[in-house]
Amino acid sequence: MKMRFLLYVLLGITLVLSSCSNNEGGDASTSESSESANTAEGSKESANTDAQQENSTGNAEQQESSSPSGSNGVADVSQDEQVDITNQDQKMIIYNADISIKTKEYNPFYQKLEQLIQKHKGYIVNSSVNKGDNEKTNATVKLRVPKENFYPFVNGLSPISGSITNKDISGRDVTEDYVDLESRLKAKQKVEERLLSFMDQAEETEQLLQVSKDLERVQEEIEVIQGKMNYLENQSDYSTVTLHIQETKVVVSNSESNDLQTWNKTKQAFHQSVDGLQKFLSFLTVAIIGYSPILILLLLVVGSIIGLRIWRKKRQQINYNDEH
Repeated sequence: MKMRFLLYVLLGITLVLSSCSNNEGGDASTSESSESANTAEGSKESANTDAQQENSTGNAEQQESSSPSGSNGVADVSQDEQVDITNQDQKMIIYNADISIKTKEYNPFYQKLEQLIQKHKGYIVNSSVNKGDNEKTNATVKLRVPKENFYPFVNGLSPISGSITNKDISGRDVTEDYVDLESRLKAKQKVEERLLSFMDQAEETEQLLQVSKDLERVQEEIEVIQGKMNYLENQSDYSTVTLHIQETKVVVSNSESNDLQTWNKTKQAFHQSVDGLQKFLSFLTVAIIGYSPILILLLLVVGSIIGLRIWRKKRQQINYNDEH
């Protein structure tokens, strides 16, 4: 009996221990499984996070790759536009205009023309005015205005003139010529600097004279190039406009004006005749007084000749009377 009791006790203890071990193993496996599940979930979350980060990074890269290209495109366009505008501003173009204008009255038109020139900061180079027999005025005016005011000035002529019969506008691009002169000037200036350094280093007289001649020649070439550049700058900064102005007013002649012209012509003829008579008397007085010695001598000679002839005639008459 005791043996059976002991066996039952041992069996019970064994079952209790086995059950405890199973519970611990289940708990451990459960914790391990939960830990693995948590780890898996964490890895999934990290993977999702990484994926999202990669997606966001990819999107960012795409946006960066697209946005820089877009911004570069805009920048390129703006730069191109700026380059074009800059090139347009830097171009040196000489503008000339030859315009023929008809106006009813010259004087009012010329006053308005002067105001238009002052408005656009121009100036008159020369002016030639002629009035014909029909009392109509024809004029040629050459003026210059700043390049930026060239077209506004030309367009402003229409409102103040009667009609524009001819308009010839031309432009000549001298940018390449100016750039070429500028490069030549820089090259000549470098040569000038070298020659000046050679002159400082020259010890012999012959070398000094040769360098001086070369330096003088280079400096003359530099002056010529600078003169051409200044001319191109002046011609491009100010445009030239030549105006041919013709007055079209109708002069009506009436009887009163004709009578007035006849009386004026009569007075003018009278004054001219008086002036002519005064000039003749003045000349005669000067001739008589100035040449009096010669005149006296001539009078003596002529008087002698005439007296001799008279004496001969009287002598012949006396001889003839004596004979008869």
